Amino acid sequence: CYYSQITFIDEQVGRIIKKLKDSGEYDNTLIIYSSDHGEMLSDLGCYQKFLPYDSSAKIPMIVRYPKETNAGEVREEFVDLNDLLPTMLDVAGIEYPEKYPLPGESLFEKNKIKDRKTQYVEYSDNTRRWVSLRDSEYKYVYYYGGGNEELFDMTKSDGESYNLLEHERSNFEETRIAMRKQLVEKEKQYGLLWCIENDDFVKLTDYVPNPKRNSAFPVFPKTVKEKIDFDFYAEVENATKNQDVVNIAELDLDTFMTHKNKPDKNFENFIIKYKGDKENG
Repeated sequence: CYYSQITFIDEQVGRIIKKLKDSGEYDNTLIIYSSDHGEMLSDLGCYQKFLPYDSSAKIPMIVRYPKETNAGEVREEFVDLNDLLPTMLDVAGIEYPEKYPLPGESLFEKNKIKDRKTQYVEYSDNTRRWVSLRDSEYKYVYYYGGGNEELFDMTKSDGESYNLLEHERSNFEETRIAMRKQLVEKEKQYGLLWCIENDDFVKLTDYVPNPKRNSAFPVFPKTVKEKIDFDFYAEVENATKNQDVVNIAELDLDTFMTHKNKPDKNFENFIIKYKGDKENG
């Protein structure tokens, strides 16, 4: 299912690029391919997003603008979504109208000010909130719910599976203190108002996950079918029929059916079919 979604996105990007070429505006257009978050997809035994690990927090940043970029050029500096607005304003020749400073900077800024040797990331509010700081070697994470800390060696391919502060804290105390101090300064400047007291992180009670399973199952098939002749369920079957990884009959269909918003008849038939396959082996 995930692979089919990626293929679908790739096809739509191709349609946009073809239209730009046909209109003669391809080389005059700033194109940015990015995302709002990643997907754990079972990495580290986790799923969905909202985690500070690379599979969730690290996203694509592919930019094409022939006036400023070269084909195949790879840059190692840290960039983030905060840089998108300043970059677009820069290309459009528009000054930012507000007085307070933006946390980002144009990717094409000639007089660079932003520190691109480190990457600050923040997520959510209250006990769910965490913040992280990464440089070329380490990633430090602070969780407001419980005040827990993590430090990973990002030079290793499996670095995020081994918390240095849990196993070798004494050897990395200097690194922990330095990165924590830098992260506190980032939170002072860009974080939420309650996050810092007495020049340090606030510590809240432990975050307790909601035991109820995620109820945000798809609602888009009905909307899609109202606009075009498209059989969503046939597409799902077609996308998964030759995959060893996905067996629809083995999924938790009862829970999916329970939380599906306003299931239509096609959806009910789809579930009944695969529940029958499961029961009949």
